[in-house]
Amino acid sequence: MRSAFACLVLLASLEVLHGTGETALGEALSGHILKEMSQEGEKYVGEEMKRALMGVKQMKELMERNEEKHNHLMKTLRHSSEKKKGAAQLAQEVEQKLGEAEQHCQESLKTSWEECRPCLEETCKNFYTSTCRRGFSSFSYKVHLYYPDTMTTTEETSTHEAHLCKL
Repeated sequence: MRSAFACLVLLASLEVLHGTGETALGEALSGHILKEMSQEGEKYVGEEMKRALMGVKQMKELMERNEEKHNHLMKTLRHSSEKKKGAAQLAQEVEQKLGEAEQHCQESLKTSWEECRPCLEETCKNFYTSTCRRGFSSFSYKVHLYYPDTMTTTEETSTHEAHLCKL
């Protein structure tokens, strides 16, 4: 219906512009009909303007909502990023402390082992020679294989043994 109305308005305006008022169409269109058509055209244009303004308003509201969502997401992202940095720093500190504790533990264990080894060797030798009676030479060879760096003289062993075995 609107397209027919638009065609009618177009034809009427072409006739008016050409100045051929004597045609049948020009005669049918009197001043009263042209006024009605103009009023209908104004209503149509007014309605279309209202729709366009409503569309613009809706788009503006939609953009504002999207901007609020975007701002909220950006704030959340920044907060998460800060928490991630804090967690990474905490993990690094814990890892460093664990490394230090492990190193301290290894040093402590090494010191304790060095202090106890002669006593253990001597106790083991005494037990083996008294219980098994196979001879000291085969046992010494096996101990030497097990503790290659720690073969000490009998004097050093007895000194350490006396000190450590009292504990």
